[in-house]
Amino acid sequence: MNHAFGWDAMLPMAAIRRASGRRVWALGEHLWWKVPFLRKLAAEVGAVDGNPANVDDLLAQGELVLVLPGGLREAVKPHELRYRLLWGKRYGFVRAALRNGAPLVPLAGIGADEIFELV
Repeated sequence: MNHAFGWDAMLPMAAIRRASGRRVWALGEHLWWKVPFLRKLAAEVGAVDGNPANVDDLLAQGELVLVLPGGLREAVKPHELRYRLLWGKRYGFVRAALRNGAPLVPLAGIGADEIFELV
């Protein structure tokens, strides 16, 4: 899924939980876990540090994982780059899916880049 500052992740997480009864874990920016307040907030909304060990643990337990590969760089992109994926070389989510035999399900956030505008 493309990324627009995190609010976009909560909507599909809630919809999937409502439809399936299963919790969805979002992979969060590594920086969040270095700041106590952000770490607590991220954990409360169902995010985990987006590192390979956490992904492998969740997928091994059969959990659902939401990935926004562009991370913080994509979340705070300038207005002129909206609706463009800024993943760079961030394809660890593909390697994690292959390692764990997990399917990749593409998700598009229509209007996600309109939720938050960085001024």
